[in-house]
Amino acid sequence: MISRMQRIRFCDLSKLEGKDREMADRSMVNGQVLNIFKVLLNHPKLVRAWGRFGNYILNGSTLSAREREIAILRIGWLNQAQVRMGTAYPDREACWT
Repeated sequence: MISRMQRIRFCDLSKLEGKDREMADRSMVNGQVLNIFKVLLNHPKLVRAWGRFGNYILNGSTLSAREREIAILRIGWLNQAQVRMGTAYPDREACWT
């Protein structure tokens, strides 16, 4: 993997107020806001739209859990992203059984 800086700056979480701060708090995994949400929080309307899209992909699509996981990992690989296993959703390991 190639280590590189993000192309879009992270949102300064200390400046968030009200509903935007609540969105950041809901986006935490293991006490930290995931990088994707640090970028999306630059535009709160985008976070809400992304949330609806993400929920559809994880819960409403016709893809099996295994196919969904392969797609997520493949996109990460193509973008040379550093993927942390277990951060996308809790039952990640169940797709491989």
